[in-house]
Amino acid sequence: MTQATADPMDPRAIYCGGFGDYHRNEGHSEASITAYLGDLRDFLTICPKPLADIDDRDIDTAIKDWRSRGLAPKTISRRLAAVSSYYTYLQKTRKVKANPVDLASKPKIPKRLPKDIPTEAETEAMCNVPGLPGAVCRILYGTAARRTELADAKTADYDRDA
Repeated sequence: MTQATADPMDPRAIYCGGFGDYHRNEGHSEASITAYLGDLRDFLTICPKPLADIDDRDIDTAIKDWRSRGLAPKTISRRLAAVSSYYTYLQKTRKVKANPVDLASKPKIPKRLPKDIPTEAETEAMCNVPGLPGAVCRILYGTAARRTELADAKTADYDRDA
């Protein structure tokens, strides 16, 4: 795919500066802002159309371009987050009406299993912590339930015959 060179007088480049200021006002770190701006500039070179004309098909084209360069799904998701955030900024400043990322098909990020699974002895040690009933610990650990899920559970939620 041929990539255009960004023209510094292009309104899109001017909006990038405001986008950085927008994130500074939101309290984001300079490293995050720099990464977002880099991701955004890359997207704008892939898609040299006027901002208001960019749609979900253009987002899909960018995703294909990033995949062809060997970028990981997590990196592509971060780039999409930058573009989406940019369009949110443009919506707030009334430069565009819609966010094309909302309609695009986003890549699936594979979930990883935990690296360190406790041994049976470690599980027993966790369940024998003073002040924490062992049954509660065993339910949390055995079902992978969150603490709030257990706290919100009602007696009627349990099948006593199971």
